Amino acid sequence: MKKNQKTSCACHSGDGCKSCKCKSLFLILLVLLALAACWYVFHQTSVDQQAQNPQRAAVVQEEVVLVEQDVADEAAPAGDETTALARARISILHASGADPSVFEVEEALTPEEQAHGMMFRRDVPQGTGMVFRFEAPRVASFWMKNTPVPLDIIFFDEQGLIVKIIANATPESEEPLVSDVPVIGALEIGGGEAERLGIVLGDSIQ
Repeated sequence: MKKNQKTSCACHSGDGCKSCKCKSLFLILLVLLALAACWYVFHQTSVDQQAQNPQRAAVVQEEVVLVEQDVADEAAPAGDETTALARARISILHASGADPSVFEVEEALTPEEQAHGMMFRRDVPQGTGMVFRFEAPRVASFWMKNTPVPLDIIFFDEQGLIVKIIANATPESEEPLVSDVPVIGALEIGGGEAERLGIVLGDSIQ
């Protein structure tokens, strides 16, 4: 190449440089348009995902609630022993003249409370129990379904006189446990407690 020779455009035409600049600008414009198109697609995808996320979050939350509810149902059956009942203190007066036997009891007053009774109780401490009082004397019938511990069931009449004792009723049994005669109420205590305390027919409940 000569010292003073000028480089020429590849097109070798008089307007070559201007044409190349136009082509370069056109290519740059195409690149910018392609980048803009990519950005739009990416942005639109992000917007769609954000719109779907609240719905997905709601579905996940609902599934978590359902699982928690299932676990709660299995851990604590409906009407579990945590249900708060009214409480009272009752005494059993022994016909023999021995010191009274005193119990801190829960009172099953409504039909629902009486139907549930001591179901699901796994322990009945000494000196505790549950008393059932009826609106009018009737032949009462109990069972031990869903009750995993043995119980003594003490039936008493309107005067508080003990007329029947069912000792150590079998846990989980569905066999009817009947008072045989009309009674105004019943006292459930831990299995074997009546014998331990010397509670017998003819004693009275106050």
